[in-house]
Amino acid sequence: MEIILSFLNNHGILVSFLGGFITGETVIVTLAFLAAKDLIPLWYVLVFCTLGMYVSDFIPFTIGKFRFWKNLFKGKSLEHAKKVEGKFLKYTRNNIFLTLFYTKFIYGLSIPALIYLGHKKISYSRFALYNLFVELIFVPIVVTIGWFSGKGFTIAENVFKDIRIAIFLLIVLII
Repeated sequence: MEIILSFLNNHGILVSFLGGFITGETVIVTLAFLAAKDLIPLWYVLVFCTLGMYVSDFIPFTIGKFRFWKNLFKGKSLEHAKKVEGKFLKYTRNNIFLTLFYTKFIYGLSIPALIYLGHKKISYSRFALYNLFVELIFVPIVVTIGWFSGKGFTIAENVFKDIRIAIFLLIVLII
């Protein structure tokens, strides 16, 4: 455990960036939890996880720009895609910011939405601007959840003083 904490202390910026870039919310919550326990600076988590998530969103967006997607949807699949698109646009009102923002909170929808926006020929500059605003709102919310979880665990740990109960509460929190 000391080796992991030492690594985290020495490479907290890199771990935070990669946590946002590769894994997303799960690792961000965990890092914020550790920040609440003073094992990593909170600003590392907030700043570098935001940067990691921001940069990672450009990958599926760029993939959506490939011609492959145009050839994929033909016939019945095109009709189905248009139907899904119509329902989705009803809720987002054809607004790029709302599309990005809503899909961040619906598990499993973010990457398909980014591919869709790339497919719809949204410019990189427009996408970059709207995505920046979305990440500046979304990541602090996720970090706040993780940080309060860590603080709550610290309180529970102090109240119970029994490691078995504290581990049980951690497992329940994770589940």
